[in-house]
Amino acid sequence: MCSTLSAQDYFKLKNTELSLLNDSWGGGFTRIQDDLRSYGLNLKLSAEKHFFLQARLSALTNRFPFDSLKRGRTDELLLRVGFPMVNFADSSGYISLQTGVYLNGNMLGSRVQQYTHEAFGVPEVQLSYIGNTALHPLAGGYMIKELMGEWLAGGSRLSLGLELHTECALYYALQSSIGFPFQILDKTRHCLFSVQGGARLNQIFTANNVVRQVLMSESGYYASMRVNLKGACFFYEIFPGSSYSWGGIGLYLRPGCKDNAHAETEIGMLSKGYGYNFKYLLPFDSLGKHCLYFVIQHNFHSLLKTYLPNYPEVMGHTVQIGTGAELELFRYSRFKLPISGYMNMLPGLLQHTIYAGTRYIEEQRAWHYCVSHDAGIKIRPAIFKKHLGLSLFHRLLWLDAPKQQLLTSKTNNPDAEWQSRWGGAFIFSF
Repeated sequence: MCSTLSAQDYFKLKNTELSLLNDSWGGGFTRIQDDLRSYGLNLKLSAEKHFFLQARLSALTNRFPFDSLKRGRTDELLLRVGFPMVNFADSSGYISLQTGVYLNGNMLGSRVQQYTHEAFGVPEVQLSYIGNTALHPLAGGYMIKELMGEWLAGGSRLSLGLELHTECALYYALQSSIGFPFQILDKTRHCLFSVQGGARLNQIFTANNVVRQVLMSESGYYASMRVNLKGACFFYEIFPGSSYSWGGIGLYLRPGCKDNAHAETEIGMLSKGYGYNFKYLLPFDSLGKHCLYFVIQHNFHSLLKTYLPNYPEVMGHTVQIGTGAELELFRYSRFKLPISGYMNMLPGLLQHTIYAGTRYIEEQRAWHYCVSHDAGIKIRPAIFKKHLGLSLFHRLLWLDAPKQQLLTSKTNNPDAEWQSRWGGAFIFSF
């Protein structure tokens, strides 16, 4: 059974998302070339009954075609509004209509990229804007429907669904997709965690070579992941056929959210250019006053000029995934500032990948067994009610093959079996 929605349900705010986008935040599962949907900013306001407003600004580049006439850049502004039309019974899904515009042209994306690259010591991207400023009206539809689900103890729900989306922008592109999201929902059916696989078909109408290359790279089979925390979110999309991915991280605010903290996610960075670090922690057992966690860790980063002297002629990245246990060593509280110490041991796999930038080379991969060992402290100010904290730690990483044959640069201790680095992370409990 279905029901139509009243107009007053449209505007009760459910969540607000403000996220930064970057092609280097795609999880490290495909090439990271600082290209295509290079970076951006996304703002989305969602209402309780699925009405939404979205503004997304992206800097699009085409740096590496061997035909130099196709190189260039443009900026893309998407303004979109979604109107819910039908809500399925038992809150198992809905259908909405969407409309808006795409705008292409020079919106100062190159200047922002230049300043950012200068701040992080990354070579400047020398590309000219191509094409004239153009406005493309769009219209489309979206449907999501739960196919099966099961409530768990504690109020969470496991859900497998069907997602359909089609959108046509005049003289721009017809974009259609089908996906099957597996989600963990809270008691209000709000998505906390989602992994999804599916297919997307982009029929391209625009003559802009940069836009065409981006849309072709975002077509075909895809996989995605999204985590919505109390205060933050992160997500990425992977397109194996084009070896391209992009992702985002940002603020995620839910008015009136009163979730109990059951699990933790840490979002952080490591020193010496060792990139982005994500940890997922689930309470496993209690040893007296000390908590034991099951941990999944995901680390990835680009190999820039520090590692590859001929960057950007040759480019590369590293991805590491490990799992193990983390033990809380002590707890201490003073002035409403609880501090705990911890250590973990996480065996896993690490992969280096080297590939062509502006000069063609055959792609090369090297796999290593590794063990990551962290020791650090966690600080959870009482004002945040254990939902937000800070982690400071030192990491030792052991690799089974001490010398990285693929990396010709002066890496940190390239002949050592142990690598040492410092790190920091924000802690989000949900």
